[in-house]
Amino acid sequence: MKEINITYKTPNYEITYNQVIRGCPKKHFHETLTMVALEKGELEFSVKKEFLLSVNRLLCINPYEIHSVPSIPMKNEKLYALYIEKDWLESLQKELLGVESYLPLETLIVSQSLYEAFINLCKLMLSDTFTMQKEEQLVLFLQTLLRQQTKEEQPLHSETLAHDIRAFIDKDRLFELTLEDIAKNFHIGTFHLIRLFKKSFDMTPHQYILSQRLNRAKALLLKDESIAEVALECGFSDQSHLYKYFKEVFGISPKAYQESLM
Repeated sequence: MKEINITYKTPNYEITYNQVIRGCPKKHFHETLTMVALEKGELEFSVKKEFLLSVNRLLCINPYEIHSVPSIPMKNEKLYALYIEKDWLESLQKELLGVESYLPLETLIVSQSLYEAFINLCKLMLSDTFTMQKEEQLVLFLQTLLRQQTKEEQPLHSETLAHDIRAFIDKDRLFELTLEDIAKNFHIGTFHLIRLFKKSFDMTPHQYILSQRLNRAKALLLKDESIAEVALECGFSDQSHLYKYFKEVFGISPKAYQESLM
C-alpha cells in the first residue's frame, strides 16, 4: 500500500494525516499534548490502561504521559494527529481558565461534536487557507474543549476594547497585520484577542479582515482592474485564491462579477 502522509507544522503546533499507520509498541512519551482521531477503523492505545480508539472518539495524551501503540499490520485507517507545544498550551489555559500551570486533559473523550470539530479542524489546517484562519480555528476549538473539560464560565469582555481593535484593523489598508501584531498593540494575548473579537462581532479577526479584502476587491473590479492585480492588491497570494473566497462569499466568480458590470 502506498503511504500517504501529510504534515503542517509551525513552532507551536503540528498536524499530521496518515493513511498507513505503523505501531509503536515500545513505551515512550512526547513533550507535547498529542490529540488523535480516526476517520476510519479502530486502533489500540495504551495510556495508563488499554484504550480502543474508534470513530467519534478523541484521544488526548498529555505531555510526558507514557504510552504505546501495539505493532499492527499496515491498514487504511486515516488517522489525524495534533501535537501542541506544552508552553503554548499553558499560556492558552492561563488566559482562558486563569490557571498557573498546565491542566491535564481527560484521556478519552467520547463526544461526537468535539470529534467532528477536531476532524474539520485538521482538514482546514492541512488546506491552503490563510494562516490566520488556521490559528483562529485552532484556538476556538481548544477553547471549546477546555470549557467542556473544566465546566468553567468565562468573564465578560470590554466592548470598548473590541471596537478599538476593529478600528485598528480598519487602518491597515495593505492587509499586512497578523494576530500577533494586533494583540501586541493592545497588550493582550492572541487567544484573548480572538475570544473578545468574536464575542463582540460574531466573527473572528480573520473573518473580518477577509470581508474587508473581498469588499475592496469588488470596488477595484468596478474600476476594470485585472483580476490578477486585484488579488495581489487585496492580500491574496494569487487570483485562484481570490476566486475561491469571492465565489464562496458572493456566489459568483470575480470574472463573472466584472463582466456583469460591463
